[in-house]
Amino acid sequence: MSIKFEELAKRVEAGELTKWHLKDAFGLPNTADNTMMVSCALNGSLDAAKSLHEAVLPDWDADISKQQIGHWSTYAGWSVEISNWGKDDILGQASAFAKEPGTAWVAAILRAKGSEDE
Repeated sequence: MSIKFEELAKRVEAGELTKWHLKDAFGLPNTADNTMMVSCALNGSLDAAKSLHEAVLPDWDADISKQQIGHWSTYAGWSVEISNWGKDDILGQASAFAKEPGTAWVAAILRAKGSEDE
């Protein structure tokens, strides 16, 4: 995986990045709509994260799940796994975890982009 994309993904999971840090990372045209899509996804929007996913990784599937810890189901955050399946085998896979589902999805997209660049 590309070190650049992994570092960005870790910083997204930690909540350290804004849309301005990521505006060029996805290879999308620099438009107001794309900037807003990334911003909303970073802030937890599933609709924006789905749109970003479809724009950047159209052949990849996503699985989103709420993660809980302990016997009392204490909320821990969201896990996103995305994968690219070929005819008979998986071609790529990436995952991420964050407090907001859209944020985790953005981090997973970054990891998947990094794996595509290898």
